[in-house]
Amino acid sequence: MCSDLRLTKKVFIVGIFHGYEKPKSSNKFLEEFISELIILVNEGLTTSEGEVICVKLAALICDVPAKSFVLHIKSHNGYNSCSKCIITGTYIRTNGIHGRVCFPSPNKEDEFIL
Repeated sequence: MCSDLRLTKKVFIVGIFHGYEKPKSSNKFLEEFISELIILVNEGLTTSEGEVICVKLAALICDVPAKSFVLHIKSHNGYNSCSKCIITGTYIRTNGIHGRVCFPSPNKEDEFIL
C-alpha cells in the first residue's frame, strides 16, 4: 500500500501478491521492490503531464510475522524475538496446561510483561 502525504493523504493499493508457500528469502522477495524504489527515490515519479513528484519511503508497515520475516528475526513467540531489545523471554505456564513466552519487566515490581 502507499499513501500520498502531500495531497490527498489517502492510502491506495500498489500491489497484491499471492503464493502457495512463504518465500524462501525475504531479500529475494523484496529485491524487485527495492530496485524500483531506489530509482523512484533518486529520480522521482514523472506524471503524464511531465511533473516530477519526489518519492520517499517513510515506513514499511508489516504485521508481526511479516516483520520478523523482513528483518530476519525470530517470530513474535520466540525467546529472543524482541526487535528493540536484548531481553530473553521466559516460558511460563498459565492455567496449568497452556504456556507462553513472556518478557521480564525492567521494573522489579512487575514479574512479567504479558
